[in-house]
Amino acid sequence: MNDAIVSFDGGDKESGVKILESILKKEPNNEEVKNRLATFYYQLGEEEKFIEFVNDNNLKSATIYNMLATIYQSRGELNMAEENFQLAIEASPKSPQIYINYAAYYQSQSKFDKALEIIERGLTHTPGSITMLNSAASISLKMGDKSQSQEYANAVLRLDPNNSQAKAILAETI
Repeated sequence: MNDAIVSFDGGDKESGVKILESILKKEPNNEEVKNRLATFYYQLGEEEKFIEFVNDNNLKSATIYNMLATIYQSRGELNMAEENFQLAIEASPKSPQIYINYAAYYQSQSKFDKALEIIERGLTHTPGSITMLNSAASISLKMGDKSQSQEYANAVLRLDPNNSQAKAILAETI
């Protein structure tokens, strides 16, 4: 499997995929290979192949759900995107990146209140997440709530006094 990753990451993507496909023929129940192969299909932009592979192999990780959500969002299938973001959160409720991605989904639709709601839900699971606190500060600022933005940015600075993103957000609230 390492050879596949090295090949893929080194630019020989086709070789990386073929290595994993051959391993999977020999080890059809290898979940690690299945997940990596699905990721390769996704990274290659082979959406249909990715979706079919995920469904055929019943793959259910937070990463897979997140990738599915991104595909459905790009296709305008918003109900499916939201469903998969929710599944990703259920699969990994303490992963800040999933909340960030889901919030970005709502921000792309200018639904800042929904985006902030998602980040705040994430903060209940990972209250010290600097990434989510900065995101909440930024979203609050976009919503015009400078006071709330300052609260989130100051929370970041209590955890990381030199955080440049929080300092920049605070500068915008003045």
